[in-house]
Amino acid sequence: AVKELTSLTTLDLSSNSFGAAGAENLVETLRELTLLTTLDLSFNAFGAEGAGKVAEAVGKLTSLAHFDFGGNGISDEGAGTVAEALKELTSLFCLQLSFSGFGVEGAKKFADSLKDLPSLNTLDVRGSCVGIEEAERVVEAVKELTSLTSLHL
Repeated sequence: AVKELTSLTTLDLSSNSFGAAGAENLVETLRELTLLTTLDLSFNAFGAEGAGKVAEAVGKLTSLAHFDFGGNGISDEGAGTVAEALKELTSLFCLQLSFSGFGVEGAKKFADSLKDLPSLNTLDVRGSCVGIEEAERVVEAVKELTSLTSLHL
């Protein structure tokens, strides 16, 4: 039913516990909502499998300015697929990935994708990086982002 609301610019589906199984239905919905500028999919327990499915659809939402995907337990594997999708979101202004459950490799993948987000103003990865080395890698990556004004590590 939501996919029929094609004029939506904001969609908040946070805290619904969709899981990997619900990700497939969500992908079908997101394909129809091409005008979205704000998407909150936080705390839906997607895991790596669900994150991969959702990331593909989110990467096609090129008008997206605010994306919250925190608290989904995506692991390093899911972080890789989400990081690849982010590269397509060049108008992204705010990215929230707090408490996403990725580790060293996931932090590296996200840090590498940040250079493709020239409009990024806010980045939130609290509770996701596993140590100072990964946090430093993120800081190094965002040094080039002159638009960044808010960083949450």
